Amino acid sequence: MSVSNLLALCREHSAEIDDPKKEFQYPPSLLREWKTQQLATYDALGQGWSVSESDVEALQQRIENFENTFVNTTIELGGQGGNAPGAGGGGGGVLGSSNSVGGKGGDGGHTINLNGKPGTAPGAGGGASGVLGDGAVAGEGGSGGEQVTGVISGLQPGQVLRIEVGEGGVDGREGGASSVSLVNADGSLTPLLQAKGGKP
Repeated sequence: MSVSNLLALCREHSAEIDDPKKEFQYPPSLLREWKTQQLATYDALGQGWSVSESDVEALQQRIENFENTFVNTTIELGGQGGNAPGAGGGGGGVLGSSNSVGGKGGDGGHTINLNGKPGTAPGAGGGASGVLGDGAVAGEGGSGGEQVTGVISGLQPGQVLRIEVGEGGVDGREGGASSVSLVNADGSLTPLLQAKGGKP
């Protein structure tokens, strides 16, 4: 251990050159070349190499500030568990030197959803549930209902239209019909348009 064997690097690159899987990419000759270039660059700045008393005091103050940040502080180094079905857990954290390495997060599992999805457009049928197993048979999707469009003309002042929107089928039931009717002066209804609901 000596100053002659010291090479100043950022945290990321210092960890990389010490990685056993990559150290063949950084032979001692290359690292010595980097150090020579670093020293030449610094010397060219003309700042010299002396450390003043104020530099030492500033460094001591930074160290004290850093140490004080850990007083009465909870530091979570354990990885967090997955927050979604099948999600992998987070890797463990680490405090230590630049050579320390945190744990790898867990791989996510497979999510299999056997539930059918409801139809999302007017009159669309719902999706059937899936199934797992040898020789198993999945359900059938619901049939779509009717979608009727039209123009109603010839309404007189005071006439009123009644619009009823049928409920969507739930739990395998038939969907309700939707209709447009004319409300007559005596309260009776004259059907104008009807769209049937989907079948299970």
